[in-house]
Amino acid sequence: MKTTNLRMDYSHLMVMLSALLIGNSLFFSGYFLFGTSKSARLRTSGRLLALLLLAFAMRISKSVIYILFPQYGDTLTVIGIVGMLAIGPLVWFYIRSKIRKTKIGLYHFLPAAFLIASIPWLTGQGIYFAYLVSLVHLLGYFVFAIKLYQERITGEIILQKARKEWSLQLLLAIAVIWVGFLIQAFTTDKELYIGVTLGIVLVFFGISFSAMLNYKGVIQPFALNNDATVDLNSVAEKASLILLKEKLYLKNDFTLGVFAKSVGVRRHVLSNAINAGLKQSFPELLNSARIEHSKTMLADEKCKDISIEAIAFESGFNSLSVFYNNFKKYNGITPAEFREKVVQSA
Repeated sequence: MKTTNLRMDYSHLMVMLSALLIGNSLFFSGYFLFGTSKSARLRTSGRLLALLLLAFAMRISKSVIYILFPQYGDTLTVIGIVGMLAIGPLVWFYIRSKIRKTKIGLYHFLPAAFLIASIPWLTGQGIYFAYLVSLVHLLGYFVFAIKLYQERITGEIILQKARKEWSLQLLLAIAVIWVGFLIQAFTTDKELYIGVTLGIVLVFFGISFSAMLNYKGVIQPFALNNDATVDLNSVAEKASLILLKEKLYLKNDFTLGVFAKSVGVRRHVLSNAINAGLKQSFPELLNSARIEHSKTMLADEKCKDISIEAIAFESGFNSLSVFYNNFKKYNGITPAEFREKVVQSA
């Protein structure tokens, strides 16, 4: 009797939370879908998020239907799986829209369209197979979204904190929800299924509340063109550390563009950071690092039989005249005089 009452309490709680969830999703979807932003890019991010919330509502409603209304299970459960097939592409497009202007490729939603067309012919085993396929489908797009986040977002120092944190919260929430979907796919324990569904609902409530608190971070892009938002000193510090730690200056074909990719910022941002933060130009920074390396080699007993010209090229210089001019500029003496001085002081 207690077990029955417990199940009823769980079911009633799930009904209330799920109803709130669907209402919450519809509210936020309308809020982001019909936003008044004048920027086409901001409207795209907002609308993608709106559709993502609707897709989640469709998927979670599937769990409610399965538990409370099993007699309508087959057809309406497929609708939930359609929502699940839409979640992956929408997450990926949403993250992408916050990095660059994004054109939505409708072919990404073909699996969902195919499933809708197949509804009349789907039965128990076919629906379960579709559910497993949708799990793999969502996982694939989620991995792509994570990779995009890592490559283009975590490396960008110019991000505003709220925008970065919101996207990380969203991805973490989706990871937790996906694990819940996976458990639901294989469990036969009704109480566990109900508990997992409740957990999914609560996680979704949390991420929706976070979206409400971080409205600007939700719809605005990560990287702004306004350099006033960039912490140039931080960029310069990171650039200097990477240059020296990875010895990038030893590459003869090393360019500002290649350096910018290593640091994780745009080319013009790195140039401004070096100028403002290090009070040098990129060539000056590069040549000073190469000269210091050449001095280390000239002073090394193990390198005494290596010619000065060879040391110049080993240090990253393509031109001997550039090497000699810069060496004297930074040290006041020629490389030969420096080597001789080291020998005399030994």
